[in-house]
Amino acid sequence: MYMLFILKLQQEVFGMKRQSGILFCLMLQAAVYAQPSDFSFNDVIAQARSNASVPYQKISVQQQSAFSQLTYDQYRNIRFDSSKAVWAASDSPFRLDVFPAGFLFTTPVRIFLIEKGTASEFHADEDMFINDSGKKLSGSSRIPLSGFRIRNQLNERGVWDEFLVFQGASYFRAASRNSSYGLSARGLYIQPENGKPEEFPVFTSFWIRKPDAGDTSLVIYALMDSDSVTGAYQFTVTPGDATAVQVQAVVFARRDIQGIGVAPLTSMFYFDESNRSFADDFRSGSHDSDGFYAVLKSGEVIWRQLMNPEQVSYASFTSETPQLFGLLQRARTADAYEDFEAQYEKRPSAWVVPGDDWPEGSADLIEIPSDRDTDDNIVAFWKVKANISKEKSAAFNYTLYFSQKEEPRKLAVVSGTRSGSPAYGKKSYRVYAVDFSDEAGVLPADLNDIGIDVQTSDGVISGAHLEQNPVTGGVRLAFELHPGKTGGAELRVRLTYKGKPVSETWLYRWSERR
Repeated sequence: MYMLFILKLQQEVFGMKRQSGILFCLMLQAAVYAQPSDFSFNDVIAQARSNASVPYQKISVQQQSAFSQLTYDQYRNIRFDSSKAVWAASDSPFRLDVFPAGFLFTTPVRIFLIEKGTASEFHADEDMFINDSGKKLSGSSRIPLSGFRIRNQLNERGVWDEFLVFQGASYFRAASRNSSYGLSARGLYIQPENGKPEEFPVFTSFWIRKPDAGDTSLVIYALMDSDSVTGAYQFTVTPGDATAVQVQAVVFARRDIQGIGVAPLTSMFYFDESNRSFADDFRSGSHDSDGFYAVLKSGEVIWRQLMNPEQVSYASFTSETPQLFGLLQRARTADAYEDFEAQYEKRPSAWVVPGDDWPEGSADLIEIPSDRDTDDNIVAFWKVKANISKEKSAAFNYTLYFSQKEEPRKLAVVSGTRSGSPAYGKKSYRVYAVDFSDEAGVLPADLNDIGIDVQTSDGVISGAHLEQNPVTGGVRLAFELHPGKTGGAELRVRLTYKGKPVSETWLYRWSERR
């Protein structure tokens, strides 16, 4: 739960126009990297390879540091002075702000700026921060850092909006045009073994190339470290209607590792109209994402409605390399949430397009029980089938997109899922209503011509029928699930016309709440 809280803290604190931070004394990393005159990604790979040959040494803030003991409110009230942003005095289309380490962000990072091929370490001092915390800032003139954000004129000329933040373990988030922050990505997921706590690799150093005046993209290198792995990452970030993050990575194993998760996404799903019986909440819904989405190699499109389960839920969806997979936010109206502060309707979706030589594996989803909306309880990733042996490496590349918009497809799209007990009679079965929008115009006018394919792994389906949705202009499929004896069921729905699919495949995992 520790990292879950950190991510929500980022969202609340660093999702604003002005950023919060803290100042304090830290242990500094002892290693000093020799910076070549023509720095490149190969230099980061070499550093990761070298680090893998020695045991991991965790670096963190001094436990008794005054700044490590700041309260949440004090932490929020120490902010980076954006007028002193890196590149602010140049004609670069990007600006860089930094976050001090401390409070919950206990791992200091080193930030290097690359200009004309030369990498120089960036140092922050107290004058770069605005302090309204009531806490006197004292100690070292150099302030250890925990991460950074990038801003540019994404939405309006003359307004420098943030669209990218790296802070906490290997987490990063991006926003697209006219969106806010929402779900997060991370560098690597290492599946816990034998009931052990999850291991969170961390980015310990970053190298950021200064963009020239006409550049539309930003290049960032990152060095990863943990007990089990080291890694070198290159991020090429292009903001826009769909902010694209091209990722190249090479990881080195310090031990034998089973089932790493590549391109992991982390999100929050508390409840919506499909899953709210346990939530006594004035809002209509609360989530950063509402569905797992995948376009398979065969062309089949999967929509798996997310849930907040009573027990940890694991699911695998395909062993073929998909065209793409991710976590989407499809509920885009304010009345889907009635939360004027959080504004979940403005949060982006994120999906992964696998690159060349994609490893064998499966698209996996983990859903974790949560009783509040401050926990990121959803994880999606590509689970690599092959193990990585000690002293061996693995390379992968992919492109990650953050956007409020989806690429159009010639299928009817799942636009909503509702479920509940019947209004009358016995409460021994469940009623489902699945809405499909038809912007592609693939559904025939006569609903009788549409085939209904509804399946369950346990129990009995009855009463399946279609009706027009006068609000959306699409159609609604309603049916009843009469549960079997297992207390759970995997549901599957697809619409057909003349024997061919004309809709996404809707998937849902039902489990009886006790």
